[in-house]
Amino acid sequence: MSDRLGRSFVIDNKPGAGTNIATETVVRAPQTATRSFLSRRPTRFNATLYDKLNFNFIRDIAPVASIGRIPNVMAVNPSFPAKSVPEFIA
Repeated sequence: MSDRLGRSFVIDNKPGAGTNIATETVVRAPQTATRSFLSRRPTRFNATLYDKLNFNFIRDIAPVASIGRIPNVMAVNPSFPAKSVPEFIA
């Protein structure tokens, strides 16, 4: 990336807490810093899994590009009456 874009890049891997540590690092970065963040699947669910996050993903992170798609599958026991996601939620 450095050769192509003509500037230096530092990779700072922040694993843990289902991407919450990395997300908060980017959200809390000084306004003068340029940060990018590769969001993965756990990030989508964290607001429902964690009672208190120090950020609001929808408000605090702005999407720039989609670089891939991963299919998700929802499976239930065949005896469960719901046949669609709205039926499952109801």
